[in-house]
Amino acid sequence: MDIARLREETPLCRNVIHFNNAGASPMPQPVYERLVTYLQREKEIGGYEAQAEHQQEIEDAYRRLADLISAQPSELALVGSASRAFQFGLSALPLQPGDEIMTSRLEYVTVFMNLLQRYKAGIEIEVIPEDRQGMIDLERLEQAIDSRTRLIVLTHIPTHTGTVQPAEAVGRIAREHGLTYFLNATQSLGVYPLNVEEIGCDLLCATSRKWLRGPRGLGMLYVRSGIMEQLNPPFPDVRAAVWEEPYRFRWPPDARAFETWESNPAATLALGEAAAYAQNVGLKAIWQRVQNLARYLRQRLRELPGAKVHDRGQTLSGIVAFTLEGVPPLKVKEVLRERKINVYTVGAENALLDMQDWDVGEIVRASVHYFNTEEEVDTVVRILAELPVSHIV
Repeated sequence: MDIARLREETPLCRNVIHFNNAGASPMPQPVYERLVTYLQREKEIGGYEAQAEHQQEIEDAYRRLADLISAQPSELALVGSASRAFQFGLSALPLQPGDEIMTSRLEYVTVFMNLLQRYKAGIEIEVIPEDRQGMIDLERLEQAIDSRTRLIVLTHIPTHTGTVQPAEAVGRIAREHGLTYFLNATQSLGVYPLNVEEIGCDLLCATSRKWLRGPRGLGMLYVRSGIMEQLNPPFPDVRAAVWEEPYRFRWPPDARAFETWESNPAATLALGEAAAYAQNVGLKAIWQRVQNLARYLRQRLRELPGAKVHDRGQTLSGIVAFTLEGVPPLKVKEVLRERKINVYTVGAENALLDMQDWDVGEIVRASVHYFNTEEEVDTVVRILAELPVSHIV
């Protein structure tokens, strides 16, 4: 990688050290320019007219995004967020009272709360415990499957720790037992080399704004073409269905059934540009560099008196969860922000199943991307080591 060039194309690097890529990663300059130039054209000729002028490029954006996960463009729907994508996909599944959903202890709050909504409707939820390495226990998952099991829901990389779940292994189990498999790839799209065929998932949700470095306000739902006919999308829309007789309408045969007429063409074009940018950098190279940087950050933190790294797992991502003895995570975040360093804090309410058993109720989340550097890691650790006594509670 030409890190100097990548940083030059990331203007934010001139102003701050950004270790909050699991929250929102900065758009590269080409992505930002794609967004702005479309809006400029819309200002010049009108909204519908600008969209019509760019329709082929919008379709190309779907293709670029599909290529990123080895899917077909027709298997993708773009919606307002990853949360909406998960809600739409889950609500479309033909689950009945007495059916069972299996999931892990590492689930994100929005995912699990939506499962609880189905629980209220009589759907059972089976939470599979972790193995010794902190990942979903594959042996216990397979043992727990019975005639009631219909769906496996898995968050690939959690919001609160660097653990990478064995998505491909879960996919093999789902296929062997004929189960539907829904993967939450919110923290992996754009940083992990996703391949929906190798993973074996039937549905996948993700977001634009995190590791893919796209614009905010856009999420993606992947729906494997082979299961579309089994689904009942949550609502018809003039874009998502065809009103062909006074008392009958027809759904389209692909994932566009989950979209609405009202959309954001500028964001769609920028998302396609972000997908192409990630492909040009190389997903395998991105994943390797992010893992190396995160490994270096964990190593440096472990050398720091009073610091504790909370990540577990055989494979770890660019998310680094840590605490400093005697210093609340929110205070750590505030002190670093004063020094133009961006991190985030995650409380137990965001991953309650897992974090309720931790010895802390909140952690600092530092998430590094490929444009970050070892020198930035050293700077952050040095500042943490120099926290003044006045910040210690």
